[in-house]
Amino acid sequence: MDFSGYFSAVARKTQIYYTRELKGLNLSLKYGEMPYIMTICEYPGLTQDEIAARVMVDKSTVAKAVKPLLARKLITCTVNNDDRRVHYLFPTGKAMLLYEQLRALKENWHMQLIGGMSELELVLFIELLGKIPLQETET
Repeated sequence: MDFSGYFSAVARKTQIYYTRELKGLNLSLKYGEMPYIMTICEYPGLTQDEIAARVMVDKSTVAKAVKPLLARKLITCTVNNDDRRVHYLFPTGKAMLLYEQLRALKENWHMQLIGGMSELELVLFIELLGKIPLQETET
């Protein structure tokens, strides 16, 4: 059974949806920046390492992703006085306004994906998705 095509299709359709919607709303945000803004707004003060774990990317990817967000004043960064390698990230007011729009887009997309499911099917779907290991495995 080859179901990887389904995952690829959903990922591709998700990117197309958000890219189109972000452009249509004239938001100064790229699809790839969404997970970082969403996470920083939902959990203000996380470190870059904590964001990497939540977004499931490596630390260097987070460092590269937050640089333009800092430049556009969507987030601020506070350095830990005891360990200068640790950076805490916080949303600005501008980011919080974006967050509300992003959350609405996300809810709309999720409804498009699961709209045809019954409540029981949705519960089962989420339960089954939770069984998929997302961490990299050693080969």
